[in-house]
Amino acid sequence: MYDSGNDSILCKMNTVRKNTVGISLTPVELAFLAGIELWTRTTCAIKVSEGDLHQVFAALDEASGLSSDTREMRANLTVRKILEQRLINRISSVSEAESHYRLSFLGQAIAEDLIRQDSLSQETLETMLASIADILDGIITHASGRENDENWRSRVDMPLRNTVGLLIEVLNQRQRSLDSKQFDTQLKFEELYSQDDSMNGMAKCEELLNSVANTLKELDRALMQGTGVLKSKLSNIEELAENASAFATRDNARDIFQTLDDMIEWTMIRGEKWSEYYQNAHEFLRSSVRLDSHRAFTYRLRHEIGKFCERPWFLLTPIADSWRSVRDEDEFRGQEKVKRPSQEITPQDLKDEDDPLVHDLDKLRETITQKLALTPHLALSEILAPLGNRDDILFPAAILAIRDLLHQGNEFKKGYRAEWIPINDHIQVQELLVTSKSYMKT
Repeated sequence: MYDSGNDSILCKMNTVRKNTVGISLTPVELAFLAGIELWTRTTCAIKVSEGDLHQVFAALDEASGLSSDTREMRANLTVRKILEQRLINRISSVSEAESHYRLSFLGQAIAEDLIRQDSLSQETLETMLASIADILDGIITHASGRENDENWRSRVDMPLRNTVGLLIEVLNQRQRSLDSKQFDTQLKFEELYSQDDSMNGMAKCEELLNSVANTLKELDRALMQGTGVLKSKLSNIEELAENASAFATRDNARDIFQTLDDMIEWTMIRGEKWSEYYQNAHEFLRSSVRLDSHRAFTYRLRHEIGKFCERPWFLLTPIADSWRSVRDEDEFRGQEKVKRPSQEITPQDLKDEDDPLVHDLDKLRETITQKLALTPHLALSEILAPLGNRDDILFPAAILAIRDLLHQGNEFKKGYRAEWIPINDHIQVQELLVTSKSYMKT
C-alpha cells in the first residue's frame, strides 16, 4: 500500500483495531437486542428506561423457562455487557433519577438485521419491489430530460448508486435468509419425526412442509414478477445513460441488472432443490405409513439397535435357490421369422422325419406310457436319468415328461416342498411324483 488512499484505509483500520472492543454475543443477548429495537418501534420511543430494559429481558427470560429468583441479576449483567460492547449508549442526564438508554448505530444495525431476516413476507417483498420501481421511474424521468452534469449526478447517478443499490442489497440479503429458513425447516422436520412418528406426528410434518412450500412459492412468484419489471426499467436507464455518455451510470445500471439476474438464477436453483427435498420427504412419509403403518417393525428395530451392545445381533438372509436354464441360448439365435403357411397343412406335415430329436422324444413318450402301465408310481428324475449326458435334449424332454406324467397320472407330494434331484454334475430338477392311472395289478 503506497498511495495516499490506501494509507488512509490502513490508518483507519489500525485505529479500529486499537480502539474497538471485541464483540461476543450469545443467542439470548442477540434476542435481547432485537427486543429493544422492537420495543422502541412499538412505543415510538426515542430512548428506553432501565425499567423498560428489565421488562423486555423478563419477557425473554420467562419464555426461556428460567428461574425468576436470579432474573434481575441476569438482566443487570446482560445490560452491562452490551453497554461495554457499545451496542447501547447511556443518555441520562445527571438530574434524572433513572438511567435511560438508546441503541447505538452498531446495536441498531445488528438488531435490524436480525429482525429483517425473520420478517420477509410476500407483502413486504412486493412493497420493497414497488418502492424500487417507483425510484427507477423517477430516475428515468430525469434521465430523459436535458439535465446538466450536476443535476444528472444528483438526480440520476446518486439515487441509482445509493438508494437503488442499497435496496437491491437488502433484497439480496433477505433472499439469502430464505436459504437459512429452508435449512431450519429440514432440521425441524427431522426433529418432529424423531419425537413423534405416529400418524399425528406425520401430519405435523406434512403441515410444516406444506406451509414452508406455500410461503416459498409465493415469495418466488413475487420476486420473479417484480424483478422482471425492474430489469426492464434498468435497461431503459442504461440506454439513456449510454446516449448521454454517462458511462459510470451505465455501468452501475448494468451491475444492478446482473445482480437481479443472479437473484433470479438463485431463486430457480433454490426452488429445484426445495422441490426435490419436498418430494423425497413426502415419499418417505408415505412409505412409512404404507409399509409399517402400526410402527411394529420401527419400534422393534429401534429397541434392538439400542440393545445391540448388550446382545449383538445380525441380519440373516437366505441364499436363493440357484436357477439354471437348460436351454442353450445360441439355439434360438438366427432363427427364421414365423411365417404364415401358404396352404393348409397338418401338424404331421410340419414334422421333420429325419430329425433325430423328434425320434428321441417319441421314444421317451412311449417309455413313459409303458412305465405307468407297469408301475404304480413314477418319478420325473427316473425318466430323465438316462438322458443325463444329453444336454441338447434335456429341456424339451423335461417339458414332455412333465406334461405326460400329469396327463396320465395324479401328482402326490412327499413333504412340504419338492426335493431337488441331480441329473448330472451341473443340472438339477425339482422332483415330480405321480401315481399311475393306467396301472393294472397282475
